[in-house]
Amino acid sequence: MKKTFILVLLTLISTSGIAAVIKGRDSDNACTLYKIMPSDAKGKVALSEGEVVIYFKEAYGLSFTEMEVNFDNREVLIQPTINIVMGFNLPLIQTKAAIPSDHVDFNFLINQLNRKILLFEKICITQDNKIAYAKMFEQTPAPESKLK
Repeated sequence: MKKTFILVLLTLISTSGIAAVIKGRDSDNACTLYKIMPSDAKGKVALSEGEVVIYFKEAYGLSFTEMEVNFDNREVLIQPTINIVMGFNLPLIQTKAAIPSDHVDFNFLINQLNRKILLFEKICITQDNKIAYAKMFEQTPAPESKLK
């Protein structure tokens, strides 16, 4: 029984798609861009110039956790998090980031806290730890059925 469980667990882990967390620069928005990039069949990730891999394992998305409301500064502090298979999530950055109350997507961003169904593919954080933007994974259209 133990051998079967271990074999199933190893199969599950080894067949899951490996993705990396990439750190780059978004010069248009003056922020550091963190994004999830899947690896190819050989386990390699295609990097653009100036990008570095900060985490390479079974990451499947980015999310926000640990909300703190700062009423004096009119902002919400959140912990950007790397979501990893089997719940071994890690902080994306060492400090919390802020979402100011005047941010154009304030309501949308704070409503994503602690969600695990809809995850971010990209999060861009300014030098003063403010969220410039966060982008969900794009939905790919379902293939057309060949049955008529």
